[in-house]
Amino acid sequence: MNWIHLGNPVPRAKSEPYEPIRWPRFDERRLPEMADPGTSFAEVVSGRRSHRDFADLPIEKLGSLLKLACKVRGRLGSVQGLTQSTRPAPSAGALHPIHVILHRSGEELWQRYDPYNHSLVGLQANHSPSNVRDSLAEVLVGGDATLMLFVADPDLTFAKYEQACSLIWRDAGVLQGVFSLAAEALGLHWCLLGVTGEPWASGLIQEHPLVGVGAAYVGAPS
Repeated sequence: MNWIHLGNPVPRAKSEPYEPIRWPRFDERRLPEMADPGTSFAEVVSGRRSHRDFADLPIEKLGSLLKLACKVRGRLGSVQGLTQSTRPAPSAGALHPIHVILHRSGEELWQRYDPYNHSLVGLQANHSPSNVRDSLAEVLVGGDATLMLFVADPDLTFAKYEQACSLIWRDAGVLQGVFSLAAEALGLHWCLLGVTGEPWASGLIQEHPLVGVGAAYVGAPS
């Protein structure tokens, strides 16, 4: 076993300078609001399973999933220049450095979920979605599923914490866990993939260092 020691995170006495990501904004589409799935938590956790067959995911269901899993519920202001927010999943320092980049079946471009506006925003990248899907077919053929890449902004967490790597991975894991439960509550098929999303995630935008920390397929029951 080759265990990698990630160190013990420690909050900095004073945050380091941080330059927020300047995401391009074009072709923005507001998502529909969520209807109450009407499923108890006990039913969700007892019924949660990974599914590997997917039908096309209607935009209404996608909007419900994203709102239930990661939409911003409140702003906590800025502490030492770092914006904090409350969301369904916990995050170290309430920083939420994990972004959701997705590709819907039949679309040409990537889209980024904006958790503040509950919208999808177009994103042009060096790696085409079709090429990424072809590569992921070696792991699992997604078919008509929506592909989600979980992409970390390491600089954000490192601005507040020393030895922050494990915090970023834990943020990614807990967010993906919330997504899996939200998908189950909505009756969707969800499957995490055993990949980080590299090298595609780090090539999404050249102006800011990003790191892939996971990927998943989600769709309607086939």
